[in-house]
Amino acid sequence: MLIEKFANADYFTKKECMIFLSTSFPVFMEGALFKIKKQMLPCLLAITKHIDYSEFLTKVLGTYMTFSADSIWGVRRVCIELLPDFLEKIRESETDKLIAGLDFLQRSLTDDSRWVKN
Repeated sequence: MLIEKFANADYFTKKECMIFLSTSFPVFMEGALFKIKKQMLPCLLAITKHIDYSEFLTKVLGTYMTFSADSIWGVRRVCIELLPDFLEKIRESETDKLIAGLDFLQRSLTDDSRWVKN
């Protein structure tokens, strides 16, 4: 997605990232299909360097945790692939959120889908 590339390259600042989160992001998420969800996580990860930590917790990490329990195995697979990147963004003082990430890792080891497990 362009959002991911522009955020990574620092063409987007906090202002553009917040506009995306407040206007475009909710529209993308309404009835999002597999391919949209799959592309959304790297995009959200890219904008985290431009937004406040509170926005990261509510919108970015909240979406990630929702996707980590998605019924589509491909979405869960993207979540497990990006888990280290998301855990890296969580402050050490947020132990409950770090533990939730580790719980997801543990659940993934026994996931019904071999694509998530492996």
